[in-house]
Amino acid sequence: SADTILTQFFKSDAPWNESRWKNPKFDQLLLAARAETDTAKRAQMYADMQSMIHADAGIGIPLFLASLDGHSSKLKGLSPIPLGGLMGYSFAEHVWLDA
Repeated sequence: SADTILTQFFKSDAPWNESRWKNPKFDQLLLAARAETDTAKRAQMYADMQSMIHADAGIGIPLFLASLDGHSSKLKGLSPIPLGGLMGYSFAEHVWLDA
């Protein structure tokens, strides 16, 4: 999730904060976003944090895809798709439904 990545890589005291970027305003916004129940406000908070990273952190901005994979025992030929849509959805060429 966005919260997990932003916490582990960009929070001031994060163990994987390889750039050593520290921003108290970012840390406060991250904690506030966790408590925000309004989905639109929370999304904007995460967008604001990504803007802060872009402007000041000196490291790439993570990308979050919203996708959901479904599966049925009738579905055959489908294997894990670690890159999802980045594969161009060619995985469907080898999938079929078993009657």
